[in-house]
Amino acid sequence: MEPEKTPEQAETNPDGIVDGGREAEASSPNDFQKVSQKPRHRPSHAHVNESSHVHDSHEASHHRKSEPEGIIRTMTIAVMLAFLVLLLFTQFQIYNIQATLDMKVAEADEAAKPAEIRLSLLTDAGCPNCAQLTSVVSGIKGFNVNVTGEESIDYSTAQGRKLAGDYEIKSLPALIVTGQIDRLPGEGFTRRRDALVFEQTAPPYVDLNENRVVGKVALTVVNDTSCSLCSSAADIGTSLRLAGMDISAERVVDVKSSEGMALVEKYNLTRVPTVLLSKEAGRYSFVMQVWPQLGTVEPDAYVLRKPNPPFVDLQDGKLKGLASVTLLNDTSCSKCYDVTQHMTILERGFGVRVGEVKVVDVSGQEGKALVQKYSLKAAPTILVRNVDIYDALQQPWTTVGSVEQDGTYIFRNFANWPGHPYMDLSTGQLMMNAEQQ
Repeated sequence: MEPEKTPEQAETNPDGIVDGGREAEASSPNDFQKVSQKPRHRPSHAHVNESSHVHDSHEASHHRKSEPEGIIRTMTIAVMLAFLVLLLFTQFQIYNIQATLDMKVAEADEAAKPAEIRLSLLTDAGCPNCAQLTSVVSGIKGFNVNVTGEESIDYSTAQGRKLAGDYEIKSLPALIVTGQIDRLPGEGFTRRRDALVFEQTAPPYVDLNENRVVGKVALTVVNDTSCSLCSSAADIGTSLRLAGMDISAERVVDVKSSEGMALVEKYNLTRVPTVLLSKEAGRYSFVMQVWPQLGTVEPDAYVLRKPNPPFVDLQDGKLKGLASVTLLNDTSCSKCYDVTQHMTILERGFGVRVGEVKVVDVSGQEGKALVQKYSLKAAPTILVRNVDIYDALQQPWTTVGSVEQDGTYIFRNFANWPGHPYMDLSTGQLMMNAEQQ
């Protein structure tokens, strides 16, 4: 006999579902089995849907709250990544700039250091008149250099010949610069192997291919020893030496001697003194520049055709180029310019050799004759003769004066010489000839 169930027990099925009425009906085992086989009680569909809706609403509400937080988190991470990239790029740029600055500073420090070089001067004792290259050496030393060694070597020595061979030197003297040559300007030098090489090519120099001194000139002066007023031919040799010409031989031949007459005939000389230069003169650049205006080039010589006056014209035997001067003055004009100033201009300005000089007053008989003959309008002035061979005087004279039919050069244009008061001979009035402001 089963104990009597309490109401709470009666209402509870084995699965914990309250159903007191139905369980009470199963009084027998068969009835209990039937009851137990009936479907168990499930929550109604409405109850399930309501619970699901509440859950979905909660998730949606939670999702709506989480969505802004996710966006903010994503943006924060993106900003941090961008900042990190920018920081790394900036650091990289700073590193590159610093590296560049360090490199530039190092280069500047290195450039500020003197270049260490060595100088070797290769010479030839057989050419005492050859250039010593002192200016070239001084020029090199004028740069930012530290000359660690300097030597002069003669080509006749074994060391000299080796140097010439190693650096393919063709002329002497030569300067060989070794060391930190990349820091030196190379103007005038040739890069050969590990050196900068300067070779003398202006005469006189030694040509190693021809094995001789180039630029040794023989000078021959053809002179008229009886002409005491002629220009000095010795001055020509002095001038050529000062210009750098190596005159190895010099001699003077009188035009009246047999040798002199033979030279006159051979070269068709028309003026003496004159000069004959050997063909080596053509090695000098200054000769080649000026000789077309001074003379001719013959097969074996350079012949001077325009010697400085005065000279003897061999065609008529007369002396040419010794000027005669008449200074026309007005002694009554104390404020007029000093007429002797013309002499300084002639002699120093144009190289005119003056022989006879005569001073004439306009009030005297000779002065009046000159005024009348040449229609002179002013005084003081100057009259010059025998200057037609002075080429330097010809063009300038056209601006200051006239050349008369008898060859007299007369100063007339006072306007081109301002500041020099003169007397107007037609009016007797002093003209101050003031300078134009």
